Amino acid sequence: LRLGSDVSVSAFRFYQSALFRGLTRGRGAMHTAAGCIYLAARQLRVSLMLLDLSDAVGINVYVLGHCYVELKRKLHLAIPDMDPCLFIERFATQLEFGDKMSVVATTAMRLLQRMKKDWIATGRRPSGLAAAALLVAARIHEFNRTEEDVARVARVSQQTTRKRLQEFGRTPTSKLSIDDFFSVDYEEEQDPPAFSASKKSDENIKEMDDEAFSRISAEINELERRIEKQLRVIAEKRVSRSIFNKLSDLVFGRLSILNLLYMLLFVTKISIVSISTHSLSTLLLLDEGRFNAEVKYQTSIVGKQAMGLGHWLYPSQEKERV
Repeated sequence: LRLGSDVSVSAFRFYQSALFRGLTRGRGAMHTAAGCIYLAARQLRVSLMLLDLSDAVGINVYVLGHCYVELKRKLHLAIPDMDPCLFIERFATQLEFGDKMSVVATTAMRLLQRMKKDWIATGRRPSGLAAAALLVAARIHEFNRTEEDVARVARVSQQTTRKRLQEFGRTPTSKLSIDDFFSVDYEEEQDPPAFSASKKSDENIKEMDDEAFSRISAEINELERRIEKQLRVIAEKRVSRSIFNKLSDLVFGRLSILNLLYMLLFVTKISIVSISTHSLSTLLLLDEGRFNAEVKYQTSIVGKQAMGLGHWLYPSQEKERV
């Protein structure tokens, strides 16, 4: 790996500390040694990726990463974050920029510094950031390098490189021309990409909520209009049905046409007193048998009244006539 003697000495001391504290139990010596080497490289800010160390020792990268995290936690070490600038020179050499390698590397480092100010480097893999910066720097200096080329050198996916480029494309720095980028030092900082994405998502949700509220309000108003219209139709039907029922009761109910004619036929024989005592509503409530009985009763009263009157005037003649 060509890490130098200082990395070897620091890694050996880390291994001694781990051995003294019993951290090598249940773990292979190669795993512990590789974890100590990566600790030393990170502490001395050497451009060593975990993938390179994993390939060199033949250990799974996730197992090696877990070992590194455990050693750092149990040895109480404050390891600084890996600076993406440490990988620029190494990746630039592999991409073969020729005589302009130093110029491209300098431009890539300038881009990385701008990414750090815009919080793009926070929480991101340094190799992915270095790959994105090198791709932009190569295109600035008219080198034909693709996302696949830089992703293969940085050992990251093309999607990771594309994602970093998209995040950088949302910053005001990406809107500057090449001359302005080299001459103007843009001091303003942007919000972290995660915060901007969350804010945009909240705005989109609010817009969707407003649209949904408007649509639901329109649907509710339309539904209310339909309900009111249907209620009016039902009310009209009830009124017409009520009128029809009253007419039907009048014609085909308790007072039939025959009763009506029968009443008109004998009404002249009913005395004024009897008519005044029986209102129209009372006559309408009488059934046919009761009405006939009432008519006969009233007729007999009229006859008796007439007989009584003749009896006093002409007793003998009235008696024979009756």
